[in-house]
Amino acid sequence: MNQEIASILKDRLKGIQFVEVLAGLAHRVEYTDNDGSGRSIRKAIPVSHDVDVAKGCRITPERELVPDSGKKGILYFEDLGSRFIDRTSNGSMTYSSRMVLVCWMNRARLVGDHYKQITSYCITTILGKLKPMQLSNVDNFSRFKVTPGRILPQDASVFSRYTYDETTNQYLRPPFEFFGMELEIEYSIHPECVKEIEFKDTICY
Repeated sequence: MNQEIASILKDRLKGIQFVEVLAGLAHRVEYTDNDGSGRSIRKAIPVSHDVDVAKGCRITPERELVPDSGKKGILYFEDLGSRFIDRTSNGSMTYSSRMVLVCWMNRARLVGDHYKQITSYCITTILGKLKPMQLSNVDNFSRFKVTPGRILPQDASVFSRYTYDETTNQYLRPPFEFFGMELEIEYSIHPECVKEIEFKDTICY
């Protein structure tokens, strides 16, 4: 369900000026690369199938979420799992999902200053869009509520799931900025309120 939840959160963040590549849930994808001396090595990068890219942004689809100087800003979500909380007397089932919002920004392209502090502004803007602590009904979910949690240390550990080499790691130093923020999302699902899906026997791949 976190795939659907990340897509809802992504839609709430559309239009943010400092994000050029906006994605829902990202997955760790491994691939084989050459280390330059003829040896094959395994690498891992974040990849999402749910990505919005600003008009005119020329990027390689497989590397949309990897930091580089040609982008103004990247935002995506990472999955920390879900858990069942309770079943109410009316049949609704309540769940809690956890994820990390990851945001990377290129200050040189955004504000023209390599060292200007912009994190507090960006976090405040994001939280305003996510409607924290407000209850809402959206898609198959009722009583949908987003609670911000811990802001992760602003160091390379934010990207520890991936095997970025020195070429990419340079984009974690000025003029570039980044942060990770934990989110908890609580919601209920009632069996009679879930949209029906028409399943087909036809194989289409």
